[in-house]
Amino acid sequence: YITPPTVKDKEAFEWIKENTPKDAVFLVWWDLGYLLIGNTHRKDVVMWKKVYQGFFEEAPDPQEAIKAYADHVVMFSSTQKERVYHLMKIYNVSYVYVDRYRRAYGLIKYGLMEYAPYDTHFKTLFVNGNSELYRFIPNPSLLPKDQGKLEHSGSYEVLVNFLEKFWTGYNYADFDDGYKGDYFLNARIAKLYAYLYQKTGEEKFKERYEWLLNWLAYKQLENGGFPEGVPPNDFTLYTAFTLEPLKEMFFKGKETGVEYLKERIKNDYIMTTPKDRKGDLFAEAQMLPILYEYGLLNETVLNNLITKILKEQRKDGSWKKSLGGTIVTAFGLARYYQLSRDERVIPALEKAAEWIKDQQEENGHFKGEKGYGYSRATYANALFVYHVVGMTKEEEQMLSIIKNTYDLNKEPRPLQATLDIFRALEYAYGIENAIKILSDILALQNF
Repeated sequence: YITPPTVKDKEAFEWIKENTPKDAVFLVWWDLGYLLIGNTHRKDVVMWKKVYQGFFEEAPDPQEAIKAYADHVVMFSSTQKERVYHLMKIYNVSYVYVDRYRRAYGLIKYGLMEYAPYDTHFKTLFVNGNSELYRFIPNPSLLPKDQGKLEHSGSYEVLVNFLEKFWTGYNYADFDDGYKGDYFLNARIAKLYAYLYQKTGEEKFKERYEWLLNWLAYKQLENGGFPEGVPPNDFTLYTAFTLEPLKEMFFKGKETGVEYLKERIKNDYIMTTPKDRKGDLFAEAQMLPILYEYGLLNETVLNNLITKILKEQRKDGSWKKSLGGTIVTAFGLARYYQLSRDERVIPALEKAAEWIKDQQEENGHFKGEKGYGYSRATYANALFVYHVVGMTKEEEQMLSIIKNTYDLNKEPRPLQATLDIFRALEYAYGIENAIKILSDILALQNF
């Protein structure tokens, strides 16, 4: 039984028909081969040989079809990358196509889809939240000179040793089941290592941050975006997150990324994906300071966005009575205020801070939190809000909770949680103080 293609499948198939050669060979999971061949008239590795080749070309030996099936399993599931590259060359594979359903298969999820987002042998061409398409590049123009972890002894040793735990040989990828490109996190690490190079003069920091900048430009979508999510989609928010730390750095993809953001900005909303026509409050609040800092908001759009965010705030100070949503919205407004000194947002920030405070127990933990119910990055975001509105007692309480209870082994995404905490601390206290505080916290971890 063959499941008919969804709307998003059809969108991907149409892209393939318009943008790939007619004689291209695709690596797809075997049962998806029927849909690919029928809808795009392209060849796959297994079903073309097993079913179709005999109608159009010389029929294959039955053993060839059996071997093609076995080899396609290896290509999808093996983590022996050199073996995978070799097989793809043998079968003349040009593209890899995966949909949401097949991506969830363990052998695909923890095999090829684990490393295709960061390995430079694969160039991301298309994502839409269901389908993902990569071009296989047998001899990529960009390969790391040294895939080893960076070693450093000195005042920044604790932080560097922590970050290097996540080094894949190409990038830094979190310890979870998420999309392993983690482009926005790598942009933050590039900025941090550029700072460490300035402070220490150690060439290895320079080599690593320059590699990350080149790698990000290589992995950037043609439209300037950076995909995120499982399955990945073309989210404006994560492209903004990726560009934010790169503003003052020489990044080859910056101009393309800025043009991408400009196209997503409408008169009174920001497109969250290429198909979005209404925007999203929480995403817009988080993008507000980034787009402002890049100078991408004209006066009309800026006023419309601020008016929209302020109008959506409830009388109790929350946004949609959501703790997480209120904190990220207030965080975005707080950062915007820090950059702009726009007094219009202060009353909303103060109301939000009081509402957040009301959601805490006397000891500072959020009400209803059982065990380690909230990432400590959420507490760090609240800390920054309190910092901006001058609620010093609550700010210090948040910092104390982070210092005393942060547990990397309980964080679903330990790399992102740590870098999110660092971002909030940097906004509040500056980069050097943020490094010192975070290093003291990390030194206590058994991770």
